[in-house]
Amino acid sequence: MSWWVMRTPVGGGYRGQPVSSTFAEFQSANRLTAQVYVSKHVTQFGASVIAGGPFKDKATADKFLADMNAGGFPGASDTIAQALGVNVPNPLAGVAAIGDLANRLTQKNTWVRVGEVIAGLILLYVGLNAMAKDTAVGNAVQAANQSAKHAGEKLKGIGMAVK
Repeated sequence: MSWWVMRTPVGGGYRGQPVSSTFAEFQSANRLTAQVYVSKHVTQFGASVIAGGPFKDKATADKFLADMNAGGFPGASDTIAQALGVNVPNPLAGVAAIGDLANRLTQKNTWVRVGEVIAGLILLYVGLNAMAKDTAVGNAVQAANQSAKHAGEKLKGIGMAVK
């Protein structure tokens, strides 16, 4: 269950005067059920609306409610993300990741691992090639390889060489 805050108009709004409001918090499972709850609170000055939410806990909703009742706005004393209980990642974290990549590229162990991967791929190729030699699979691969070479030579002959 999440916490929500609703705003209910209670007076004013006549001949250009500002509408005064009260704020109240309530708990609801999702936005739809919160909207149904709020729609049941109508005064002569208008319908209630959801002023904020969902909040992860009652303390965050209380802080939002206190800011609203004080005439301020949510998060006046905190960042907006803190007031709404949202975890916003740092947008500049990607810059640090680029610097980290550059740092890792200059480390000896990175290149040792790259060499190990390349050596492993070469060993895998040699092993599979030796296993497939003079088998149905190996012969099919050789035939496909010969066909590709033949097609490449034909294309080269008409000026459409593929590089």
